[in-house]
Amino acid sequence: MAIGIAQAALDDVLDIARNKVPATSPSKLAADPVAQYMVGNLATDLYMARTLLHQVARDDQASVGAGPIDNAAAINRRARLSRAASVAASVVEGAYSLSGTTGMFESCPLQRRLRDVRAVTQHYMLSARSAFGPVGVGLLGDPAAR
Repeated sequence: MAIGIAQAALDDVLDIARNKVPATSPSKLAADPVAQYMVGNLATDLYMARTLLHQVARDDQASVGAGPIDNAAAINRRARLSRAASVAASVVEGAYSLSGTTGMFESCPLQRRLRDVRAVTQHYMLSARSAFGPVGVGLLGDPAAR
């Protein structure tokens, strides 16, 4: 869901940039080299998040015949999905930021997309706070068990 929201936010900001002339500029936002850099960065991050999601799906598909996944695989899967959602959320935040004051208005879909993607990343199953610690424990070992 976060990746779909991020794609829509990127589409929104592309439309805004192609049409908006910022108050402090003689030309459209799309002509600004900083905006161009930011759009390129956001698009690349979105591609990375989507690629990670697809890899998790391929891994899931490959494991179907082997029965239930083990605990370590489940922990890694959850962390990867959390990272994909987190990167997607950063794309939405970047699009919102790039839109300037346009994104603040209720008539602009970016303000809603920002709230929606934050709801996704705050869910326990995708929260970075709860997803990455178990990966670290798996790699470092549990100091409490020593």
